[in-house]
Amino acid sequence: MPIRKSDELKKLLNEYIKIHNSDRNTKVKRLWKKTRAMILDKWRGIPEDLINTGEKIPYVCWPGLDIWSRVFNLDIGKYHYDPEYFLTNWLKMKIYYFNNFNDDNYYSNAIPVWTGEGFEATLFGMKIKYSSNSEPWIDRKTAPLLDNENIEKLSFENFENKGLMPLAREFYEEISNTVSDWGMVVDLNSWGNGPVATANYLRGIENMSMDYLVNTGFANKLLDFVSTARDEWYKYRTRYLNNVIGEYDHPEIWDDDAAVPNLSPSIFKNIIWQYEKKIHDFQGGFSYYHNCGPMDPFLDDIYRFENIEMIHSGPFSNHKKIAEKFGQRCAIEHHVRPQDDCMKLDYFEMVNKFKNLKNDYLEYKTGAFTIRLTAYYNPEISIVENLKKIRNWVRAGREVLG
Repeated sequence: MPIRKSDELKKLLNEYIKIHNSDRNTKVKRLWKKTRAMILDKWRGIPEDLINTGEKIPYVCWPGLDIWSRVFNLDIGKYHYDPEYFLTNWLKMKIYYFNNFNDDNYYSNAIPVWTGEGFEATLFGMKIKYSSNSEPWIDRKTAPLLDNENIEKLSFENFENKGLMPLAREFYEEISNTVSDWGMVVDLNSWGNGPVATANYLRGIENMSMDYLVNTGFANKLLDFVSTARDEWYKYRTRYLNNVIGEYDHPEIWDDDAAVPNLSPSIFKNIIWQYEKKIHDFQGGFSYYHNCGPMDPFLDDIYRFENIEMIHSGPFSNHKKIAEKFGQRCAIEHHVRPQDDCMKLDYFEMVNKFKNLKNDYLEYKTGAFTIRLTAYYNPEISIVENLKKIRNWVRAGREVLG
């Protein structure tokens, strides 16, 4: 159903485009080398080299939907399946954040389509579950290879009709038609999950963990299928967009499942790496290599990828090791721990955290990095106190980083 251009929606679009064109946003954009290289539910950019920013280190926060749902009485499930509801509330969140938190978030004219974690699994028949008060999740009982090894029954043909792809196209087309008069564009859904995460969906993580040890042939076969399917899906996506993909020429890879103790270093080196390399080579690199960690034992192998534009220094990895290995090679996104580095700290402790992080990265002569907080709701304090904590974190970052 076409999105209604209600007076409310027009007002929100007018207000947002003013933010996009504001002096503050124009100034912030200079801190970022790329602003549309990743398509995620939370905006991420690749930071500019410090030598080009006057040594200014950009930092950003974005609250999770568990916080936004309390600010706007948001129905989280509907936000993922109703294009009009998504657009209206996406704009509300962006405007609210701009007016209340002054960090280095960039307010792009591009709106990302995001249908929920596990999008890739739905392309192979898995079902998604919705709830008004939590993000969508995949029904793991619908995994097609849970009780068998019949990979041949899976197919990567006719992606346009599978899983959440029709919904993603509806989001893309309806929102594009609505916002074009305001000079805004839409970025279609990505297939971000790496081969490990997608295989875990299709096979079940318990089965897959055992397959690496006792059924290696099958594990390799499934990972090869998944990496080939991802490459084919990106071909389909490019055709659908008439080859207009902008900065999105080296898609990101989300690799949280490829971490210790889930996988041993030898499994990553001898099995997993070759399939990530297959994806890397097909798309000419990774705009963003994401892994919350711990991924320290894999750093030597990850370093072998020829083109990573930004690597994730996740909350469970050793950031000093990542800075030492990658600091002079590519940009780094340092992701702080939401509770331990924000919600449980007072202002002065936050300031010290920022100072220590800044010093650590500069000690290793890191050429470009950004500090990020994804803030999730702390049920031990009120929503007002949650927002106050975020405000203090943003203020602390401004004090230390400028």
